[in-house]
This record gives sequence, structure tokens and C-alpha cells, in this order.
Amino acid sequence: MSKMPKYVEPEDRDARAFYPADALERTAYTNMHKAQQEAFHGSEAVMKVQELIGRDLTPQEINIVYAEGYSPNYYLDTSDIVTKGVGQTSDYMTQDYDDVMAAKDKELRDYIHDYDNLNPRLQDALFSNNYRGILGDSDKTRRLINKGEYNAAAVEFLDSDEYRAQKAGSGIKARYEETAAALREQGGTSSWMDGINQLGREATKGFKDTFRPAKRAYEDFTEGASDLYESAKDKASELFGGVEQQSSGGFDEISPTRFAGHIAYENGMTLDELQSLNPEVEITRGSMGRALQSGQKLRVGNSWYENLA
Repeated sequence: MSKMPKYVEPEDRDARAFYPADALERTAYTNMHKAQQEAFHGSEAVMKVQELIGRDLTPQEINIVYAEGYSPNYYLDTSDIVTKGVGQTSDYMTQDYDDVMAAKDKELRDYIHDYDNLNPRLQDALFSNNYRGILGDSDKTRRLINKGEYNAAAVEFLDSDEYRAQKAGSGIKARYEETAAALREQGGTSSWMDGINQLGREATKGFKDTFRPAKRAYEDFTEGASDLYESAKDKASELFGGVEQQSSGGFDEISPTRFAGHIAYENGMTLDELQSLNPEVEITRGSMGRALQSGQKLRVGNSWYENLA
């Protein structure tokens, strides 16, 4: 991408942070949404990050990569915030992963005074949420933790519009709930339901990690098959003069009294089939193609390469 995407700091987490201003940025917007879909997750993301930085990740770092995923390209997160790497936004996008982790570790220790004496589960949960920026947005939660009021902090932490807006099973919701459970555990009020929910989160993570490579392989195969099909079409068009000249059904013509609906009916086609053969024009069910100009030609029937069998 030749031009750095424009980043606008959102006033709140629901705000869109990327505003395409011209054709180039609209293209970048589309490409970044595609990059989000192609980002690595789970163990695949861990392997990519380890290859990038040339060392094994610590357990805490693995938790972060599992939660954030990894993309070598700019992408838009669920709030349309420009992101890159391991969930890195704003100035962090241009920093090395090690530098980002060190900065977030220092920030967390400034927030939580007794961090080193908390149980490891709570340390991991707080680090994960501070990495996202959630902890920095919740002054009251931080004050309660620093006062040792962990159960009250758990209640306060879940009193969040972002948490309430998440669908059940979403990664962000799971991070909130894991943090609240870890706070209750630190406060000595864990329930059997906390244990059940933790097992459920671990099982879900394991399930996704097991089947994600198969899903990616299937997507790569179908994309490759589609590319091969399109390449074969292009090559056949070069050899035989193109689809338009070789259409088995030929063309039919719009007239003042014959609209697309008439042409479809008389050629034994549905409007959807007629539209699929003529993607450059709009044939809506409401107008039955009345907006098309008299004398305009439409492809009808199946293309020759679909009838080779």
C-alpha cells in the first residue's frame, strides 16, 4: 500500500476511526476489511509471530496473540480502527512487538501497584485487557484492585457498555468474563460456575484451534479452484474469440414494447439467470428491466464453456 491509511483517534470505542476520503482510500478500506478476514489466529498466529521475532513466546505473550491474532497487513478491527500486527493501533502500529509488550508491561505496573503479588491467572487477564486498552479506560476498576477489593472490582469491570454489546461466545466477551472470574478467584469468592465457564472457554479455544487450519486450507483450495476456472475462461476466450461470440443462446434486443422480463420469459430463463449473464446492467424485479434502453442487447442462454459436457 503506497499511502499510509489515515488514522483518526475515536472519541469512544463505538466510533468509526477510518474515514475513506477519496478513491484510493476507499480501495484501502476494502483491502483492509479483506485483510481482517485473512488474519492469522490461534496457533497459526503464534507461529507467525515467533517466526517474525525469532524466539519462542512466553505464556503471557501466547495469551495475547491468541486473543488478538496477527496480520502483517493493515486491517480494520470491529470498530473500523486501523490495526496491524498483534492488535496494534495508533503509534503502536509502527513499533516492534517486543517494544509494544515492554511498553504495555510498564503501563500495567503503573496502573496496578501490587501486580507482582497477584495470582498468575489474574496477572494474565489484566495484561490482556490492558493490551486492549480496557483497563486504562476503567479508573474505578483500577482503584478497587489497588485497594484489594477484588470482588467489587469484578462487578465494576463487567459494568461496561462494550461488554453488554458483545454476543455470547465472542472473544471480547470471553476476555471480560475471564478477567471478572480471575478477580473473584483473587478475592476468594470463585463459584463452581466460574470453573465450568473457564472449561468452556478453554474447550472453545481448543476447538477453534483444531479446525482453523482445515478451514484455511479449504478456503485456499476453493480460491485456487476459482482462480483456475477464471484463468481457463480467459484462455478459452483468447482461443475462441470470447464468450460473446461463442454464446450458445446469442443475444436478444430490448425494444419499446419488449423489456427484460419479456426476453427472459421468451428464452425460458428467470430474471436472475438473465442478470447473471449480463452483470454490467441492472435488471430488477420491480422494473423488469424497463430502465434499459431500446436497442440494447442482452446475452441469453448459457455460455458455450458451461455446455462443454
